[in-house]
Amino acid sequence: MDAAALVRIKRDGGALSSDQVRAFVMGCTDGSIGEGPAAAMLMAILFQGLDNQELAVWTEAMIDSGDRLDLPDGPPLVDKHSTGGVGDKLSLVLAPALAAAGARVPMISGRALGHTGGTLCKLESIPGFQVEHAPEDLGKLLGVAGFFIIAQGPTLVPGDRLFYGLRNATATVESVPLIASSILSKKHAEGLAALVLDIKAGSGSSFVEEEQSLALAKGLVGLGAQLGIRTVGIRSAMDQPLGQMVGNALEVQESIDCLEGSGPADLRQLTVVLGGALLAAAGLADDDAGGEAQISRVLDSGQAREIFGRGISAQGGRLEELALEAKTEDWCSPASGVLGIRDCREISYASAALGGLRDGNGTPPDPAVGIEWLGRAGDEVQAGQILARIHHRESRGLKEARARLAQAIDFENPRPPLPLIIGRLDP
Repeated sequence: MDAAALVRIKRDGGALSSDQVRAFVMGCTDGSIGEGPAAAMLMAILFQGLDNQELAVWTEAMIDSGDRLDLPDGPPLVDKHSTGGVGDKLSLVLAPALAAAGARVPMISGRALGHTGGTLCKLESIPGFQVEHAPEDLGKLLGVAGFFIIAQGPTLVPGDRLFYGLRNATATVESVPLIASSILSKKHAEGLAALVLDIKAGSGSSFVEEEQSLALAKGLVGLGAQLGIRTVGIRSAMDQPLGQMVGNALEVQESIDCLEGSGPADLRQLTVVLGGALLAAAGLADDDAGGEAQISRVLDSGQAREIFGRGISAQGGRLEELALEAKTEDWCSPASGVLGIRDCREISYASAALGGLRDGNGTPPDPAVGIEWLGRAGDEVQAGQILARIHHRESRGLKEARARLAQAIDFENPRPPLPLIIGRLDP
């Protein structure tokens, strides 16, 4: 097969046949097509896109490139995926809450991609936590707590594993069809009955422009339906951090607070809304309102927190050893007025400067560092008021973190914050 010829077709705006799409994906997966043509194809897709037929075949080929989960019969299998953002620790709260409400959650997650923190990076800040598990052990994990959160593994959708890494290296993270195929290939391989998608909008999301965010939402929900998964899309705000904590161990602790019935109001609200929609889609609640009531109950009762601890222990984690020993420095508002957040990504970059994200060389993040963001868009603040608390290790990256935080805010033309729940999309 002439891989370059297929890249040329897509580069020039042509459509690939189903056979060509399948052959290209399988060739990349088995190594007969090298990283050069694969990277070139990703860039061509970024600029030219994939039509519905190409996207469905691309996704199905990625699924067929490896194994599928073989889990025992039981309550419905459900999952959630977020397009990512700043301080987005929702999976850590939602998975055990859903399990406590009677669902089973076989969650396959990833590490940091672009400016967004990865769920696995957050969990790996817990001493002993293991994200790699043999396929034959997953049924047992699910039986212990009703949920697990694991890495993809070498045999599960290896085509996605390859393309996921290349997207970060080739600056094609924001491609709508590549995002959709990456997400839905893994979710389909889990054998799900229902899926809720949290599609972020705002300056801290992968898609800053409203038009792009909406296109992604529609693409994901439509592809989910094509693959036979009951899929609900919730569009939520990412124009400021979700919760207050941006940093791996800090986000774990904030998630625990929410699981114990407290924590930030926005994190709680999003957990309840997405959880309620998913329980209804899976037939475990009569409607969204009934599902939301179930999620609220398991959070307030402490049942979700107990399930979380059980699941973390089953994967080797020792929550009692969670490291929160970094030094802190308060960062104060440089002016008085209505606080606007110009670019939420800068808050993530501030955490990265401290060592809070995996760097381009693959160096693991420092689990204890990060940003505690105390201001909210639209607040009336005074000069000198504490807006953030910087958690740092021996002042590493402190100067850049301060500069990044200054770039994040805007007092001259503050934009009103987006509503947390922007809208819903069904197939």
